[in-house]
Amino acid sequence: MANPSATTELPWHAVYPSPRNSNPASISRTELLHLFRTGKQPGTDFVLVDLRWTDYELPPGSSRGRGTRAAGWFDDYIQDQKNTTMKSVILLDGIKGWSRAGDEYVQLMDEYQEDVWQK
Repeated sequence: MANPSATTELPWHAVYPSPRNSNPASISRTELLHLFRTGKQPGTDFVLVDLRWTDYELPPGSSRGRGTRAAGWFDDYIQDQKNTTMKSVILLDGIKGWSRAGDEYVQLMDEYQEDVWQK
């Protein structure tokens, strides 16, 4: 018999409905870098949302579920609004892939510390 006094903590997202789009599109780091290099302005031409809870405390794959879920929810909203010009995508390989891709990528990271990110 299960211990009735034991509590089962649900993940934070369990109180919300699952996104209808559970597999949002992605953008590669090369494509995102191209946006920066061609003069596209964050906040005007695109919005980049960082969903890490704390810098540097990111176990492998930990934001993948959060990022995919949030992108799915936002895609649901876009679809509900019948907006045909906006897209919600995830960064393929995430921030870890970005931080390990070389100088041209890490130069765009605020407060980048190589000894921390290259662990």
